Amino acid sequence: MLDDYSDLQLKIINSTLAMTNDNWKTIKTAVGKYYFFDPTDGYKLKVGYGVNAETVIGKMILGEALGIYNENGSMSFDKDGFKVTNGHNTFVVDPNSESILTVSHEGNPLLKFDDNGLLHIWGDGSALDINANDSITGLHTKISQTADEIALEVNRAKKEEEALSTRLSITENGISALVTKTDETSTAFSEFVQNYDGFKSKVVTTDPSSGNFIGSQIEQNSDHVRLSWNKCSNYIQFEKGEMNIYSSSTHSDDTLLARFNDKGVGFYYKGQYVGRIGTNFMRGNTQMRGLSFDLDGDGDDYMAWAHKENDIYMIKLAYWVSDNLLRADCPFEFQSTAQFDSTVTFKKGISADNITGYIQSKQLANSCISTLELKNGAVTTDKIAGGAVTTAKIKTGAVTEVELADGAVTTDKIAGGAVTGDKIGDYTINYSKIKGGEFCEFTINSITYKFQGGLLTSVTKPEGFN
Repeated sequence: MLDDYSDLQLKIINSTLAMTNDNWKTIKTAVGKYYFFDPTDGYKLKVGYGVNAETVIGKMILGEALGIYNENGSMSFDKDGFKVTNGHNTFVVDPNSESILTVSHEGNPLLKFDDNGLLHIWGDGSALDINANDSITGLHTKISQTADEIALEVNRAKKEEEALSTRLSITENGISALVTKTDETSTAFSEFVQNYDGFKSKVVTTDPSSGNFIGSQIEQNSDHVRLSWNKCSNYIQFEKGEMNIYSSSTHSDDTLLARFNDKGVGFYYKGQYVGRIGTNFMRGNTQMRGLSFDLDGDGDDYMAWAHKENDIYMIKLAYWVSDNLLRADCPFEFQSTAQFDSTVTFKKGISADNITGYIQSKQLANSCISTLELKNGAVTTDKIAGGAVTTAKIKTGAVTEVELADGAVTTDKIAGGAVTGDKIGDYTINYSKIKGGEFCEFTINSITYKFQGGLLTSVTKPEGFN
């Protein structure tokens, strides 16, 4: 028998059953009375009865006040649930609380689940960052929250295809969204921004031919709706029941081009109002309405209809304010009766086809067609259709000597029977009105009169005539 004992020993000392595995250098397990620092009471030294062991193994642990705590107090498991903390951020699972799971920072809740299972995220200085990456497809998604912003991002970038990106941001100032596509040759994006006083949307892409950015934009607030196209930034603005077109983003009278309202379409040139096209009514008869072209009259020069010829617009018909004159620089044709209430000047004559049946006695009023307007050859026999000018149409004195320009009416121009005795009123054509050589011979009441050089040379009477 050896005088040697195992290091594994058991002793009963007073009220404690103790066990050791190093011959009482240390005690590995004690059952009975012992002293401990209570983590639930500020780590005060207290006396307790129970089991103190390095390892406790079993199928079930039951107790009225079961608690598990680590040495530095960063973790606990007791009647209040499970708690982990680093002194700043705390994670708690508490079955007795309104929220079974709570995450807090410096005592302020950041995340919790309520009784209905809804997730709540808030708190000063809180931040949420959720990322998902797929290296195979190149897809990256991210949801982030800070005290200033909530943002959602989706990105895809692979070498063999274009890069796509979408970002949605929500801040105290409003909401913004940006969608972008980029490849080796072009970039395109659309953007939407909304705040308390309006919104703005924009669509921009790269012009493949020039490489410049082109796009459009819509802006709306309580005062106007504004549209713009391309790099020139011309604007169409809806405001106060009108639609205005400006030549640039500077909205002033100097850049105003046109204005649409209940009066029609008004036009401007270099800040000056020119006139408008719109509906109107006749003075004294509001039931007679029509479409009108109105010049403002304050410095406006003309109103014209033109045709493009060799890249130049050539005026064909124009009204000139300074001369109060309507001019036509092209053939003019009337398919029906035309009435002129003012002087008409024919610079290049009137053709028989245009006169036939349309110049009547009442239209040949006194001085309506004057000597100045009867240019040499302007009205000739072949241009006067039969019956277009008759005795009844020739007013007494309407055609006088001064109005018969030299050669205007000659023998060869007088058609047979166009001017006869019964058409010559009293002294409408007399001796003093007959120019030399203009009337060589004519017959009145069967008597033939011959003239030469303005003098009567012979008179021939029929036989038996006294």
